Amino acid sequence: MPSIYDAFDFLDKGEATEVFSMLCIGWFIFAVLITIYLYIRNYKPYKTDFRDDFYTQIPSNITPIELSELMYKKVVPSALSAEVLKLFNEGVLRIEKDKNNGETYIHLNRISNKDFTIGKDYTVKLLVNIMGNGSRVSIKEIAKFCDRKRNCDNFYMEYKIWCRIMRKENLKHIFYERKTQYGIVRFLTIIGCLLFIANIIGGFRLNIGYATLLPAVLLLLYFTKIYKRTRAANEEYHKWIAFKQFLENIENFKCTIMNPDEYVVYGIVLGVKGLEKKITEHTYYEEIANALNKCIIKALLNGDRKLV
Repeated sequence: MPSIYDAFDFLDKGEATEVFSMLCIGWFIFAVLITIYLYIRNYKPYKTDFRDDFYTQIPSNITPIELSELMYKKVVPSALSAEVLKLFNEGVLRIEKDKNNGETYIHLNRISNKDFTIGKDYTVKLLVNIMGNGSRVSIKEIAKFCDRKRNCDNFYMEYKIWCRIMRKENLKHIFYERKTQYGIVRFLTIIGCLLFIANIIGGFRLNIGYATLLPAVLLLLYFTKIYKRTRAANEEYHKWIAFKQFLENIENFKCTIMNPDEYVVYGIVLGVKGLEKKITEHTYYEEIANALNKCIIKALLNGDRKLV
């Protein structure tokens, strides 16, 4: 049976081993250089001109879904809460306490949905139709909805559909730079794996040959996970960070907030706790957000992924 040494038939075994060792060393050097290049090109953030610790105004009019994408590069569970709270601000939903059982209910305030976007319509469906009875749902029902496995599976599927709809409908800005190095990363990964296989089949048994496999795989994983905001998006990102700092310390500022509910909506996405009590006269926003987050987390942990 021909061996790998046939490829080096002009060399003896010792020379072939040395050549193979040099190939592995060359691969490692090239992989290190490419990793440094990928870090600078696709991960190292641009320097920002914005240096303030606090930003007292909403930095821009992006939607909660866009804010979630800007901050976390994904639609986080709190984005659903923010979209639901927006429907309260727009008068689509209202809160009411049932005098008979003492439960707090979310009611659909407007039946006609002619001016609804697809996203708003699906948000109402997810909240009132799927989790409620079509016209109302209690905060307690929301929190416990995913306690049952069947509900958990159903909600997981509907939530994933909702995320796709909201991303398609809301993402109007490009926040991240495009990565164009897929070819070279794939090539390096394949070569690293082939060197590992050749080290075994060829009988070289070199430690450096065995060591090519893990870095090759990690390089590919590293490239798929890293991202870099555009220069403009990075500037806006730091403004939102400063805005979050302001919201977390808002009691120390003497300023008039014209639309506190809108601040709470963005605060939900940013993960600011206790803001509603500080700037509004109600507390049900955070109650709803906590109930929804609890339900979403259960669905993400226990929902059947085969349904999506």
